Amino acid sequence: SSIWVEELPIGAAAELEALIAEIEAMNIVAGTNIADYTEASVNALNVAIAAAKAVETATDDDVAALQTALEGLRVVLPDPAKFYYFDCTYKAGTEEISRKLHINNNNQLNWVATQAAFDAAGSRAIFQFEAGEAPNTVKIKSVHTQSYMGAISGDITFGETGADITIARSNSNEVADDLKPYAVMFTTDGTTGI
Repeated sequence: SSIWVEELPIGAAAELEALIAEIEAMNIVAGTNIADYTEASVNALNVAIAAAKAVETATDDDVAALQTALEGLRVVLPDPAKFYYFDCTYKAGTEEISRKLHINNNNQLNWVATQAAFDAAGSRAIFQFEAGEAPNTVKIKSVHTQSYMGAISGDITFGETGADITIARSNSNEVADDLKPYAVMFTTDGTTGI
């Protein structure tokens, strides 16, 4: 005697279910601050989640469609018509430390610890943002030197072309509690950032 076993696409169903759970655990919401997700991309993701939940027999295409919607999330980028400065406020133990960034004479990013030093930096502490090549990225331009920030690691230098810099919400425990909702990380490798 023989037993007939019907193959079901269990792999795709389990993968789709896991992806839905992963996305829902991320608690993705839209906002209007820099690095918040845009309303349009969150709405598109929510539509994709609803469609994925309605699937009766999941396929690899269903998983791919939801993954594409997740990858389609976009963040609010800085306004290229405005000028910005970097205020890096963080916790070291119980102490809150604030550093402001500027371009030094070697066209490298440097920081100052006092307001007087920041004021003295003048235009060397002012930056603009332009859209990067990849989604959710920018190129950071020094107003003083008209050059662009390179990779964020070690000495951060500015040059003619610069790097695509990803903007994301910072989840660091070193961010001061009152600034946590607004803390943004700029990174070129996903690990090292300012």
